[in-house]
Amino acid sequence: MKQALHIFKKDVRYLRWEIGISLALMAAFVDIQPHSGPLTHRGAYMSVVLLAFWAFLCARVIQAEPLPGNRQFWITTPSSEGS
Repeated sequence: MKQALHIFKKDVRYLRWEIGISLALMAAFVDIQPHSGPLTHRGAYMSVVLLAFWAFLCARVIQAEPLPGNRQFWITTPSSEGS
């Protein structure tokens, strides 16, 4: 549990701007929804923007994690392709 909390804190520190933008988009979405139904252009547009940004944030979290170990096998293994 302690290690998971450490990783979570590291990710929050690293992605603080993206998390802030995500929260701002969510606040804008919540503000727009009561004024427009789910089938209006503004509501649909904000839904798509929010979903796209969440996908971007998920990709950033996944790509921020380094591969385990300091030597990956494909760097040290000679390739026989093209020979």
